Amino acid sequence: MLQDTQSPSGTTSGVPPGSSEPPTPSRKKARPKKTLPTDRIAFQKQLDVLRSHAVLSNEGEKVATNIAVGDFVHMSHSTVSLANPFFADVGFLTKSNGSYLPSREVIDFSRAHQWGDEEAAHKLAPLLREAWFGKSILRRLSFRPTMDEDEALRQLAQEASAGPDYRTQVALLLAFLEATGLIERDGSQVRLGEPSPPTQTIRPESIPPPSDPPREPNPLVGPAPEGGVNFQIGVHVDMRELREWEPQRIAAFFSGMAQVLAAKGGLETGDGET
Repeated sequence: MLQDTQSPSGTTSGVPPGSSEPPTPSRKKARPKKTLPTDRIAFQKQLDVLRSHAVLSNEGEKVATNIAVGDFVHMSHSTVSLANPFFADVGFLTKSNGSYLPSREVIDFSRAHQWGDEEAAHKLAPLLREAWFGKSILRRLSFRPTMDEDEALRQLAQEASAGPDYRTQVALLLAFLEATGLIERDGSQVRLGEPSPPTQTIRPESIPPPSDPPREPNPLVGPAPEGGVNFQIGVHVDMRELREWEPQRIAAFFSGMAQVLAAKGGLETGDGET
């Protein structure tokens, strides 16, 4: 039992009898520099909260309040609000008029889940790929095929300046990366969940040979059946003028037309002289 002892200044302090040392003050929990997911909500329940935002917002047309989301997932609105800082930090939600609107990725996740897609959470991958913890782990795994889970946790904790008291919340970062398909876990080992797209090699035999340049269309020659040439020539001669022509002039006119047609035919068949 502690007894109040009087100090020389006249004040009292709770010091055990016979002890000259004051009690050790409780250690203050240092806050991380990065926003971490809450550990007050189970991981699968956090995904339910995300989908609720998509459903209750009518796929992003209006905000969904914490009270509405809480009623939807059978959780108090004060508990629901604990997930919002992390969701907003990674881009799952966007703050609007004191509430939150779901991102396009969250809406796609909700739709896929409604259709029974077992990999519906993969729709969230683009956002987590750009998040600080996604970049950290994926960058390391791009140089090494696997890494130990404890090593991954230490790496994320160091970047977040998070002490051991936050181990559960740091571990939730890996849970989000795994659910979205960005990583896979095999026992205590972590590896990339998405293979790099294969590089397409173009073989020389697959390249088509160059084709002849297209020939300019001849306004006087239209398409023709095989082995023939169609000519489209329009000539207008006023009949009053034609009546005044002499027979020799008329004959010369039509003779000239015949020569033009013959020359055009030779050019199209390749027999004409240049």
